[in-house]
Amino acid sequence: MKKHSSLVLAFAACTALLSGCGGGGHTGTTELSPPTTSSTERHTLSTPGPGPVQITGAGATFDSSGNMTEDGVTYPFIFKGIPRPSWVRLPWLSPSQSYLGYQGIGLEVDPTGSPLPPTDGKNDKAELTFRKGFPFQEDDWTGFAMELGLSTDVPSGNVILFQWWQGTPYGPPLSLMLEPASDYSCMFSIRNNATGGNPSAATITLPAGTCQPGVWHTFLVHTRMHYAGESGTGQLEVYHNDMTTPVIEWSGDIGYDPSQCVLVNGTGACQGGDPNPVFTSYYGPYRDNQPHTVQSFFTNIKFALDQASADPTQP
Repeated sequence: MKKHSSLVLAFAACTALLSGCGGGGHTGTTELSPPTTSSTERHTLSTPGPGPVQITGAGATFDSSGNMTEDGVTYPFIFKGIPRPSWVRLPWLSPSQSYLGYQGIGLEVDPTGSPLPPTDGKNDKAELTFRKGFPFQEDDWTGFAMELGLSTDVPSGNVILFQWWQGTPYGPPLSLMLEPASDYSCMFSIRNNATGGNPSAATITLPAGTCQPGVWHTFLVHTRMHYAGESGTGQLEVYHNDMTTPVIEWSGDIGYDPSQCVLVNGTGACQGGDPNPVFTSYYGPYRDNQPHTVQSFFTNIKFALDQASADPTQP
């Protein structure tokens, strides 16, 4: 599989609550110099072109700020809070969690402590940035293996585990979430111009089964991102553990029109500026402050334009 081709990522500072702001945040390279809401953080990141890409953690290293490098490609670590809170752990490779011989890439947030960071302290986030630049109207396939550690508590609020992000200050148009007060049930959440992207927006939610801790779960996700008024239709197809039978088959708008602002709750005033015209993928837990632990491991992450090349159950 092809491993990389270079392009530049742009990230914006984000101060909204979890349900209203998906990506953004601070990276290891700017931990001591918080950006303002009008500034952007720029990073060089090699990400997929049209060919299949695989990220396994094999031979990966982490710098002192948590940025991961594999096969010469550096994937930025992003978090909430300046300075980074002690309960937001830096990523690591686990010697005890492995899938198909690949070590799990660990990402963890522990119970929210005190005092809260003076900047961006309302959320807990530990995410690695693995893809930037996939567009609307393209049939993309994403595969990955994920295990929640046995220390993971049932959350008291939604926890994002993986997201497709379209820019500040909007919630992610598509995310895999761990549901609150449940038996580790997972769901996919969808946002578009009709739902709005702010904290009080009612999203479209689709159940995806149980993400029980202590075992590996494989996900294969087929997306065709689409906004209202665009030709064609959007599509979401999700396979969970069984790569032959989808647990979700859904069509409709996934994402925001990049030529205009997103209205609050889909009506009324603009929530912010124009969304990005392309999407970024982040892996790892992101939540509002909670007195709980979320420990996640990811490996055999694949991005492709066909189903077979993205199958996470294959080496």
